[in-house]
Amino acid sequence: MPRISSSAGGRALEIMDVSLQTANDVKNIGINSALDTLSKKANSILSFIYGYVLTYDESFDTDDEILNWTIVDVVDDLSAAIWNLGTGFYKTSASCQRGSLEMASVSLYFQRLENESPIQGGYNEAFSKWDGGISSTPNWGTTKPRLQNSLLVKKFKDENDFCVIEEAHSHFKYLCSFTHSRAFSPEDGEGTNSMNMLNQAGEYNQKEFERIVKALDATIANIASIWAVTYPHTVSEWTDDGVGMEFVSLDELFCTPKAKKALAFARSHTIT
Repeated sequence: MPRISSSAGGRALEIMDVSLQTANDVKNIGINSALDTLSKKANSILSFIYGYVLTYDESFDTDDEILNWTIVDVVDDLSAAIWNLGTGFYKTSASCQRGSLEMASVSLYFQRLENESPIQGGYNEAFSKWDGGISSTPNWGTTKPRLQNSLLVKKFKDENDFCVIEEAHSHFKYLCSFTHSRAFSPEDGEGTNSMNMLNQAGEYNQKEFERIVKALDATIANIASIWAVTYPHTVSEWTDDGVGMEFVSLDELFCTPKAKKALAFARSHTIT
């Protein structure tokens, strides 16, 4: 039986050349500023979440060990999402966002456990097993019930008619369509696999670019929202040092309509 001919290896090199050209084209067509803003948002979400450890409230465990081992993946995946966005790999960018959002929720889950189920002389069992490689990363089926049972999360839902945890999970499911190569997203009806998206891998396409920028804004806003509503002191600990240079403002970070409600809620609940 004759061997089936394939040009997959050659195509990979061709895509590399195309994507490098796209990276240059992005600068030339004046949309590099969008990537710059997103990079500042990635910086900002890191700084924002680390505001958790700055409180003097002794009811919170402010050891930064859990954040150190989880938030690094959040920011690295956001950085990868921005890189892939700038080089025309829009599907991959969305997949990286999925990883970032998932780890942000996992980090919050571990921190909740540390505050509510501490172990003398160590860290909570779920984090310790994950950190030691004994257990896998908990999925939404494990984390969401715990995250939703926060008194402040429940209060926010009562006041605003939606749950920030559920909102983040809904966005996660949207991003899953790209990761799992679903033909079309049920949320917006647009293609989410290589055959149905509007560009070839590595090629710039304005509509797909703007679509994934919007998704990235929502990803970061959802991460900020679940942390802000659960631990409002992350908002009160924020300062505007470096805004416009390294960071964006909180209003830019919480840029979606529902995220703005989360920010307003956190600002009115400085004591958690």
